[in-house]
Amino acid sequence: MYLLSKAGKYHIDRNEQNEDAGIVLNGVRFDSIILCDGVSTRKKGGEGARIACCLAKDVIEHMMVDCNTVSQGWENSMLRYLQTAIKEIAERRGDYYSDYSSTILVLIIDKEESQYFYMLIGDSVLTHISKGVCNVITEPQVKDHECCAITTDGAERMMKSGKGKYGTEDDFIVCSDGAWESLYCNGRIRSKASYCIAQRDYKGLLEIVDNSDNEDDYSIFVWKGEKAA
Repeated sequence: MYLLSKAGKYHIDRNEQNEDAGIVLNGVRFDSIILCDGVSTRKKGGEGARIACCLAKDVIEHMMVDCNTVSQGWENSMLRYLQTAIKEIAERRGDYYSDYSSTILVLIIDKEESQYFYMLIGDSVLTHISKGVCNVITEPQVKDHECCAITTDGAERMMKSGKGKYGTEDDFIVCSDGAWESLYCNGRIRSKASYCIAQRDYKGLLEIVDNSDNEDDYSIFVWKGEKAA
């Protein structure tokens, strides 16, 4: 696993912390990556991202440990759980529900069945790397020039989810919109990033992101296939 998460220039210049939150879970059968990106225009977006990430972790650990399966409709159950819990936290603190707006991308990898599951609300990106080719699984979701969030009205209708099969030497990249901007330009992967992906040089890929001088916070997680050299 390769990972990088840092505050961008916007928050560094204001002496503010990174508003991305991420968790990696590793199990005997399942691995998972959770990435939440706080909506910076909201009062407590960064805190909302950290709360959502921890809540999602609880749901996934229950599936991984107690159920040992990814149940049908898991993404809808997770979203309802997140929304209910965040509303309760906001009410208890006397805040607006929307103050805690955050995006979320969850990837669950079933190593026993060579299958992956995902759900996305927001503008993070999931890519599946197979034989050196980068296949974009999720596209950023934007409504009326505003990013969709967990707290957005109708988020359940805008959520994207699905599943697929993967090969033993396939890889996955999960990244925030800030990191994706460092790798993607004019409808295609930047040439240096494309070369790193083709060579499975993910240390080099993270260096490209880290040296890009981003305004936005940037986070990137790479899950590398078990039989990788």
